[in-house]
Amino acid sequence: MGGRMREGLTVEGLTVRYNGRAVLSDVSLAVEPGEVFGIVGPSGAGKSSLLMALGGAIPSSGTVRIGSQEVSLLPARLRRFGHVYQEFRLFEWMSVFDNIAFPCRAQGWDDQEAQECVLKQTQRVGLSGQETRIVRDMSGGERQRVALARAIVAKPRALFLDEPFSHLDPPLRDELRRDLMISLAETRIPVIVVTHDHEEAFRLCTRIGLLFEGTLVQTGLPTVVVNAPSSAAAAAFLGYSNRIVGRVRLGEPGMAVVSTESGEWHGCVPAPVRSDQAEVLCRPTDIALGLSPDGRPNTFSARLLSWQRGLARTEAIIQLQSGTTWAIQVSNDVPTPSHGEMITCHVLPDRMLIYDAPGVPSRDLPL
Repeated sequence: MGGRMREGLTVEGLTVRYNGRAVLSDVSLAVEPGEVFGIVGPSGAGKSSLLMALGGAIPSSGTVRIGSQEVSLLPARLRRFGHVYQEFRLFEWMSVFDNIAFPCRAQGWDDQEAQECVLKQTQRVGLSGQETRIVRDMSGGERQRVALARAIVAKPRALFLDEPFSHLDPPLRDELRRDLMISLAETRIPVIVVTHDHEEAFRLCTRIGLLFEGTLVQTGLPTVVVNAPSSAAAAAFLGYSNRIVGRVRLGEPGMAVVSTESGEWHGCVPAPVRSDQAEVLCRPTDIALGLSPDGRPNTFSARLLSWQRGLARTEAIIQLQSGTTWAIQVSNDVPTPSHGEMITCHVLPDRMLIYDAPGVPSRDLPL
C-alpha cells in the first residue's frame, strides 16, 4: 500500500431514491481498516443499491468518507473503491492479465509496475501461470478469482463485494472464501460484503448489519445479532422459522411467558412487547430431543410426521398439540423414531424469542 496510512470508511445518512421512492433510507455505518462488515438482508432490501451508491455509480444523498476525506461528491473513478460484482463484469474477450491490469492502466501506471502487481495478484488468488488465458474460456470460479484480483490490484481504499459466492458450488465457495480472507489480511482496507446468505456473512465478517426495505435495522457482532434479532421479521430471516402465537405475561427482566394451545413457552424478549398477544419463535437447530437436562421449562410432546437423514444432520417435521407443525434438526446419531410416534422435545428458554404478535394493536405493556 506504499506506506499509506490505513483509513476507515464512514457513511452517514445515505439515501437513494428511484422515481420518488426511497430505496435506501438514512443508512449510517462505519467500517474500520481491515474490518469485513457484512450487509445481510432478503432480496430487494437494497443491498446492491447500497454498494453502488457508496461507489458513486448511482445518485445518492448523505455523506461518505474514507479517512478524513469526504468523497460523496467525487465521481466513481476518483473514489478509488474496488468492487466485485455478482455478475463479474469482466472483459470476456481479453486475457486474465489484461483484465486484471485494466484499472492499473486506467490510473496511468507504468508497464513494469502494473506487471509486478498483476503477477502478485494472480498468485494470491490461485491463477499464477494462467495470465494468458482468455476469460470467456474460464469457469465461473476462475472468473470470480479474476474479478477479485482486478478489484484489489489497484490498491483500492475500500472494497465492496456483491454476493461474491452465490452462484458457486459449496466446495468451490469455501475455497474462494479462504483465498479472499488471505488477500484481505494483507490489504488491511475496509471491506463491505452484501449477501442474502447470513451463514456466509457469519463466516466472513467481523460485524454484520441487517438491511430490510432500505433501512439498516440492526448492527453488531454476528453472534449478538443472531441471538437477539431486533424484530420478528429479522428473526425469521435469520432462521427462526418455527412460530406460534399466544397470550403473554411478564416474567423476570428480559424474559416472558406465552400461553398457547400447545402449552406455555418461556423465552427472551429482544424488543419491547407492548400487547397481550405475542409471537414465539425458535430455530430448528435449537430443538433437542428428550427432557431438559436441568429441568427448565419448554419441554413438550409432539407427533413425528417425517424424519429424513442428511449427510451431517437429520431433518424432521413434528406436530404440536395445537396442530402447528415445526421443523427440527438433530445430529445423525439420534435413534430414528417411528412415523406418527409421540416424542419429547425441549428448547432452552434463552434459545426461544418472544415478540409482539403481527397486526395486534399496542396496549402499552413494555417488558
